[in-house]
Amino acid sequence: MRTISLSVMALAAALLLAMPDADAQSKTRPRPGAPVVNKSVYTYNGIAVLGYAPSTSLRAIDPKSGRSAWAGVIGNRSITVVKLPHGAYRLQASDEFKIISQNIVDSDAAGPRPKPVVPKPAARRTLAPGPLAIIPIPWVADSTFANNPPSLLSRHTVFSGVATRLKAVVQGGTPPYTVDWDPGDGSPIISTPGVVDGYNGAAASHTYTLPVGTPVTAKITVTDAAAAVAVGYYYIIVGSPTVRADRIARSTDEGLWYLHTQISRIDGYATAPHPAADIGYIEQYGLGSGGVNIGPSAMAAVCFENLGRSITGGKNFSNDPTKDGYVDDLNRLINWLTDAGNLAQVATAMKTFATFGPFNPDTHGPGGVPNGLCLISQSTPVYEGGMHMQALAQAGYVAAPIPNRIDYPTYHALLEDFVDGFQYIQAEGGSWEGGARYYATPYDSDGSAVGWYAIGLAAAQQAHLATPIPGPGFPMIDTAPTFKSALDLWLTNNSNTDAITVYGSTDRRTGGYRGLHRYGGQDYEPGYHYENAAKTGGGLVGLHYVGAPVTDPRVEGALSYLYRSFFIPDVQMGWSSARDAYSMYNMFKGLNAYNIITLTDPMGGPGVDMDGVANWSGAWFDILADFIVGAAPALGPPTDLGHQAWTGNASLTSHAYSWTDDGHYEPTGTRSGVHAPMTIPEWGMAASDSSAYINLVTPWDILVSQSTVFTPKPVAVISRPSDPAGETYIPDEVGGVDYYATFDPGGN
Repeated sequence: MRTISLSVMALAAALLLAMPDADAQSKTRPRPGAPVVNKSVYTYNGIAVLGYAPSTSLRAIDPKSGRSAWAGVIGNRSITVVKLPHGAYRLQASDEFKIISQNIVDSDAAGPRPKPVVPKPAARRTLAPGPLAIIPIPWVADSTFANNPPSLLSRHTVFSGVATRLKAVVQGGTPPYTVDWDPGDGSPIISTPGVVDGYNGAAASHTYTLPVGTPVTAKITVTDAAAAVAVGYYYIIVGSPTVRADRIARSTDEGLWYLHTQISRIDGYATAPHPAADIGYIEQYGLGSGGVNIGPSAMAAVCFENLGRSITGGKNFSNDPTKDGYVDDLNRLINWLTDAGNLAQVATAMKTFATFGPFNPDTHGPGGVPNGLCLISQSTPVYEGGMHMQALAQAGYVAAPIPNRIDYPTYHALLEDFVDGFQYIQAEGGSWEGGARYYATPYDSDGSAVGWYAIGLAAAQQAHLATPIPGPGFPMIDTAPTFKSALDLWLTNNSNTDAITVYGSTDRRTGGYRGLHRYGGQDYEPGYHYENAAKTGGGLVGLHYVGAPVTDPRVEGALSYLYRSFFIPDVQMGWSSARDAYSMYNMFKGLNAYNIITLTDPMGGPGVDMDGVANWSGAWFDILADFIVGAAPALGPPTDLGHQAWTGNASLTSHAYSWTDDGHYEPTGTRSGVHAPMTIPEWGMAASDSSAYINLVTPWDILVSQSTVFTPKPVAVISRPSDPAGETYIPDEVGGVDYYATFDPGGN
């Protein structure tokens, strides 16, 4: 019989297995004489580009053949239209340039067309990054994103009397910079000289004291060392701490900026023989501290994606790094996740399931042709691999070429082999048949690992929709029927079916005793009854993935278990009674998969649940959101995840978990003794939030707290206008958008 301590240690060791430091990775720079700028583009008819230098050599390379499809000279700050056949290309240039549009429109259609806006000539700077520019930092990219000023929905929410950060990114020019913020409320200018870190150094703290509902426009002025000046604006609305949506908006805004500050950035990073790309990664223990970086990088990417962003040119409201600094963050994180040092190609082999017989996991490949290969996440292949796959699947442009891979033409092709990798590492025999554990060669299976397994595969199943124009060339990426049958078997064997035994517990709503049947919970593995919310929530994602309807007894049992255990500590494991982010996120994913808006107990009776305890509201999202961003009214300043994440201010750190603490993420000295709703954690404090540390906890909290938790269908709301003869429409430059769609605001 396994001991609890050994189980915890095994789980912790699996999730926290650190990959080699970034310095140990292979880094290559362009060789002498090689192009200094490389960009990837996917076009249907041609592109429009702008060169900053008087003369810039540019080539468009077909990555399949390696041949040049176009070569010429651009520059002098004028727009050049390059006609290209439909396809993916790698652009190589001798100096910095900008892709103005990835899809020009033929000039043979009649109709009024807006003329492109050509930037005014400016003095050529010797600095490679180009002219001094202020990049906005919107907290969310919604349907009003292009408005200037934006609507009240997309403004930054602040609370009167509570400090906020005025946020912007500075690029180009000649550092150091002097950054001047005019808060817009009559306060003095906040001036910061000597800024050399344009990514993080331009932010400033300010406290507004204005009535709720007051709109404010702050102004940022940046002056570089060569006396160049750039100006930008930051749009604000004063919110109410008593309004949950305002608390979520403010918390998310602060939390995203925290994640932005945690990114380590390297330009021109490569794992040979693949091309170089600009990358960024986040370490779970904090900036520069080491530790796991695949999971934190992936979950941060999902945060940016779920709030309306995609990689450059992709399908979402915000896909231009010159208009949204978080798009550059997303690009870098995705490049880190596609790097061959982190997502490695390995050979597949035939498998033989005890129940289902022989199975070839190599069901996909570039162009839909199996290639005998698959991709495996190189940190913890299942735990972090699920996060890894989710981030890539939601990046928003599966049709695009991958900047730092020569072995896959598109993200779609890469995801196909990544899914093959998940099929390859599925367990084949024993009571763990159909599950997965920590590594690529599992000796058994683990319910918590299977949860992340399912989360990644569910995202990949929707990835074909995440591109500006979906089509038959990019079909659904699904697993084989044999794989699903084996996973279905595991989910059956791993579900607790004991409807008789009752275990004592404490109901945190009342502080009193209650009994609990473990019926319906997903186990650690068959025979080891370590049920909890994390495994059960992840199991729901798996059940949905294999096609189990909401009326399936396993689904009903899991919903019953989550309903009944929502307010109790994990007493059967002897661990701390704190709610942790790991559990909340997995439960969120499972309830979201089945579109559960109000949680009920399908096994309960009139007015009571299966255990005979009085029913509660079932408003699971409201309770989790209030737990994360603080319920109002509350003592002291509102609690939020941005403050939880921010170091350097002892008054804003979270309480340590213990047997007596209530599990709130809360500022020291506030809400003392107020019990938060509990959910059974995946592990205790020592092996969950503490070991995961803030750079996994913060993105999980951000994702759970999003108020829009269900995915709308993609909608094309702006059609392509017609063209007059002889004119070319460049929609990106004039502010037009071909398609608007949010891929997944709810994290599925």
